[in-house]
Amino acid sequence: MAVQQHLDILKRGVSAWNQWRIDNPGISPDLSKVSLQGIQLEGVHLEGAHLTEARLEKADLRGAYLQRANLYGAHLERADLNGAHLEKAKLKWAHLKGVNLYEAHIEEADLHEARLERADLRKACLKKAILNRAHLEKARLSEVHLEAADLGAAHLEGADLGAAHLEGANLVETHLEGASLKGAYLEGKCLREGDEQDAIVLHPADLRGAYFDSASNLDSARLGNKELGFVSLADVRWENVNLAVVDWKQENMLGDEYMARQMSKRNDVATNKDEEFNMYRSAVRANRQLAVELRNQGLNEEASKFAYRAQKLQRIVLFRQKSYVSYLFSVFLDLLAGYGFRPKRSLIWYLVVIFGFAITYHVFGHLQFFPDTLVLSLTSFHGRGFFPGLDNGTPLHLYDPLVVLAAVEAVIGLFIEISFIATFTKRFFGN
Repeated sequence: MAVQQHLDILKRGVSAWNQWRIDNPGISPDLSKVSLQGIQLEGVHLEGAHLTEARLEKADLRGAYLQRANLYGAHLERADLNGAHLEKAKLKWAHLKGVNLYEAHIEEADLHEARLERADLRKACLKKAILNRAHLEKARLSEVHLEAADLGAAHLEGADLGAAHLEGANLVETHLEGASLKGAYLEGKCLREGDEQDAIVLHPADLRGAYFDSASNLDSARLGNKELGFVSLADVRWENVNLAVVDWKQENMLGDEYMARQMSKRNDVATNKDEEFNMYRSAVRANRQLAVELRNQGLNEEASKFAYRAQKLQRIVLFRQKSYVSYLFSVFLDLLAGYGFRPKRSLIWYLVVIFGFAITYHVFGHLQFFPDTLVLSLTSFHGRGFFPGLDNGTPLHLYDPLVVLAAVEAVIGLFIEISFIATFTKRFFGN
């Protein structure tokens, strides 16, 4: 059936068109390149229709059924699609500037490079939609559902994403300069659809390489989840965005680290070892970059947590590089003082060494435990040991085995003192 004949039926009114669709089930009408600016098509059934490059500016398509419709390059500027059904529709390169898609159903639709500047997408459902490289500058996206959507390299400058659901969304290299993510959900969670066995697990959002600036608003944004981790943040351009508004204390792991560890857990033949190694390196980088940004904003406590995780991940990288000496030294530094971020460990080791050697002196030297062995242990630990009554002609190791033990304790004490000073400096002077 020709495009003109389909157009004539459509222009008779929605009821006539819908009746024709009932009489001709399974037929995908061809309305390519038709001109329908400002037409009233509320509740029209256009499932699977061919509307390539159609002109539908300012058209009334409220509640319209456009599932699987082909709208490649179509012009829908300022059209009203309030509550419309566009599931799996093809909207690649479509012109949707200023369109009203409030509460619209756009699940799994293809919106690659679509023009959606200033579009109203509040409360719309775009789960698993393809929006990579789409233009959503200053779009209204509050409370929108974008779970598992692909927003890679999309332009969201100045967009309102307040309370938006971005769980599992791909935001790699997405431009978020000036965007508001106030109260947005980016952590992974379980979406229950029907019975519990049909639950869908979503990973946290992927923000690797995303762009922010000082105008971006992350106030009350939910970036993490204790069960599934945190959003992936490697190579994010923060550009002085205010990170103090995020509750970092609740975040126990970056998504970059979570993904790397999940890949390790699989431990199967299909696992690409090079990819796994690169994931760990990316996780190290993400933690270090975030730590630097947090410290620059005076959030030293939060920065220390991510800097410590970076050091632990670097240890895994060293092991996989077969740098075993460096790996063992890293383990030693962690046990001794948590790389300078766990000062209590140095204090615990200090007490263990003091009392441990005091007991040793008591057993082998038969000295009184208090105060003799404690005094001897303290002075030896700090390199100020004294042994009155030594005969100048007798070698020290033959005179008393306590002298050798004291020398060993002095060496151990030197390492612990250096560690304690470094830890104290890092902890309380921010470096």
